[in-house]
Amino acid sequence: MVSFSAASFALANTLAGYLASRSVTPPNPNAGANHDWGHDSIRLLTQPGFITVCRLLAFGVPLHHAIICLTLGDRGAAAANRLDPRLITWSRLSSLCLASVIGLGAPLRLAAYGSLGSRFTFGLAPPNELNTSGIYHYIQHPSYTGMLLVGIPYVILYGRWDGPLAYRIPQGILNVLKGWGAMGFAAFFALFAVALSLRVSEEEAMLKEVFGMKWVEWNKVTKRFIPGIF
Repeated sequence: MVSFSAASFALANTLAGYLASRSVTPPNPNAGANHDWGHDSIRLLTQPGFITVCRLLAFGVPLHHAIICLTLGDRGAAAANRLDPRLITWSRLSSLCLASVIGLGAPLRLAAYGSLGSRFTFGLAPPNELNTSGIYHYIQHPSYTGMLLVGIPYVILYGRWDGPLAYRIPQGILNVLKGWGAMGFAAFFALFAVALSLRVSEEEAMLKEVFGMKWVEWNKVTKRFIPGIF
C-alpha cells in the first residue's frame, strides 16, 4: 500500500511539472515577422517546435519522477537501486526545490503573464505601452526571476542521473557520466546565464529605444530581478 508520504510527494512532483510546463508555455503567439524586433539572439529558442518539446519535457520528466517514487516508496528501495534517497522522498533538498517551483517561481512567472496580458510574447516585439504598475512597479523582469526560481530547482531535482532519470539512461552511459555531475550543472547554468543575459540586454535596448526617457526613469528606480537588491 502506498504511504501518505509517497503519495503526497508524487502529487507535489506532478503539480511542479504542470506549473513548470505552464511556465514555458507562451501566453500569446509571437508577433509576425513585420513586428519582430530585429535584434533577438535567442529567437530560435522561442519558435513553436522548440517550445513544444520544452513543454512536454517540463511536465513529462516530473511525472516520470512521481511514478518512480510511487513504485519505490521508501529510502531503502532507493538505495537498493543506487538512487539518491533525497530525490525520491520528502527531504530538505526535495522540499526546497518543490517549494521554489510551486510556491515562488511559477506564481511569479504566471503573474507576469497576467500583468502584461496580450503584450507578453516569447519573441521580442516592441510593445505599445510600458507597464510600470503592479509587479513591474517593483522589478523590471519578474518573468525571468520566476523562470530562474523554476528552472534552477527543476534541474537540481530532475536533472541528476542518480535520480529516477537513471531509469532512462543505459548503464554504460551512466558509468561514463559518473563524477561529471558538477561540471554538467556548471555548463548548463553557464549557457542559461548567457541566454538570459543576451535576452535582458536586447530587451532593455528595445524598450529604451521605443520609450526613451520614460524607460530611463523607470530603470533608475527599479531593480532588474530582486526588489531593492539587484
